[in-house]
Amino acid sequence: MLRVVGADAGALLGKGGYGSVYRGVWHGIDVAVKIIKAQAQEREAAWFEASVMQDLDHPSIVKCHDWTSTSAGTVIVMQLCNGSLQSAIDRGHFQKDGSVFEGEPDIQKVVTCALQIAQGVRHLHDHDIIHADLNGNNVLFDASGCVKISDFGLSRLLHIREIESDEFGTVTHTPREMLVSGSLSKKVDVYAFGVLLWEMLSSRRAYAGLRYPEIVASKVRDTVCWSTPHCVPARVADVVDLCTRSDPASRPDFIAIESMLVADEGT
Repeated sequence: MLRVVGADAGALLGKGGYGSVYRGVWHGIDVAVKIIKAQAQEREAAWFEASVMQDLDHPSIVKCHDWTSTSAGTVIVMQLCNGSLQSAIDRGHFQKDGSVFEGEPDIQKVVTCALQIAQGVRHLHDHDIIHADLNGNNVLFDASGCVKISDFGLSRLLHIREIESDEFGTVTHTPREMLVSGSLSKKVDVYAFGVLLWEMLSSRRAYAGLRYPEIVASKVRDTVCWSTPHCVPARVADVVDLCTRSDPASRPDFIAIESMLVADEGT
């Protein structure tokens, strides 16, 4: 057991290149305790991630209870979640028959989840914050099955319309402009959302079976076609098409995306 920020951190839940997440207890509440390594190049991103989580109060964003910076690294005490969108997609959660093999998507399930994601990202964008790494592993669910967007380590505060960055998130969900020029705008999150929606509708991982260089080459050459199953309502399929367009200016904002999804909610 490790005691930090008034929390007892116990079992390891996950580990990545920048740190680890543990199950813990904070003032009698079950929580997740994220400990990010103290390297100088990661410290600023860790502080920003913690401050973003603490300042943004929204039902679709993981809640930060407390955080601190120590000699060992940055410690974030946050809401405990019960699984990721990626694992839900992989096990066929969004298929009517619960199968990932030639199943038919459950449109109501997909749209309900997608709408919660869109609302959370719009809240970020309303505060001029770009997530920059929206993917199935960074969208979690709470005990009630509600969406909780997490992992703001690559997030950026947008003081102007577009900025440049030499860092990008998960390559499968990264648009062409980030790979080619490092252009980072709110439309990067829109593209990633389109890929997530396609994955939920298809119960497949984007670029499954391809290696990293093949994925990058496909994106740079702009040869990707995000075709949805034939049973998907046209307006939902249109959201995928519009969000994943190569030209960022052609992609909608999340206000428009929500309107299109609400029109089909419950179909």
